[in-house]
Amino acid sequence: LKELAKRWFSYAESTRRKSDYRHKFAILAPIIDENDNLVDPYDVYIPETDEVEKEAKKLFPTRFKFIHPQLRDKLIIDFLGEIGCRKLSHKNIDELIKKEKIPQLLEELKNPDTPDQKRIEIVQKIWKLWREDIVDSQTLSSMGFLIRTKTGKWTEPSQVWLASEYEPEIDLEKLIKKEGGKQV
Repeated sequence: LKELAKRWFSYAESTRRKSDYRHKFAILAPIIDENDNLVDPYDVYIPETDEVEKEAKKLFPTRFKFIHPQLRDKLIIDFLGEIGCRKLSHKNIDELIKKEKIPQLLEELKNPDTPDQKRIEIVQKIWKLWREDIVDSQTLSSMGFLIRTKTGKWTEPSQVWLASEYEPEIDLEKLIKKEGGKQV
């Protein structure tokens, strides 16, 4: 593997950037995971640190395969990173932890016995996760995300027209707002 890595880095960077070229080398790369199994480079992770690996194994025991400790030479790690082997960091683990909490938050949000103030806090947490790109709108919608209307009713966002204060693209509130008894 070290010889293959040396050969890889002997080529120009512009050549190494080509996806078909990276794929050819990935096929040639014999990767062994921490359990001595031969694995595809796309199925194994390079831990940022030993602590990241320990934390990942503790929190997600079966989710990750890591490269064998004897393959963690800088040259090999750089090579594996360039051909598409994924790296795992504390940030990745934190994002996974947050993602794992989303279904629980949504169940609590959908529960009619949950007080409104608690539901609002849940919406704020989910909104923050959405802003951090931890969850996307389509996933939230498919899982039953709800928002509170001005009337206090909790409903799916697709069933609600946003008021002017949210600066929607189509401001329907202006169409139905009454001014001096007349519809504007």
